[in-house]
Amino acid sequence: MAIKFGQAVKVIAWLRNKLPNSSWALLKSYDDYQRQLSDTQKYLKMLADRGIDPQYEAARMYARLEDDLVKAVEPFYHRLRGW
Repeated sequence: MAIKFGQAVKVIAWLRNKLPNSSWALLKSYDDYQRQLSDTQKYLKMLADRGIDPQYEAARMYARLEDDLVKAVEPFYHRLRGW
């Protein structure tokens, strides 16, 4: 069963609360997501500043970021459901 982006974020939030000092690759995946999201927002602002409508590009980029995060979290999600 595939998980959704919201479920992925909930798993990461749960792990951050339960394992605040964890160095799991999963938490690194979320940090990477946050960094890429920030970079994406800066890029979209630059497009808007140049007069380019960033709507299509924004939808494509955000979907890719969410998909990447879900793929990183999904294996952990299924293991943690039993906890």
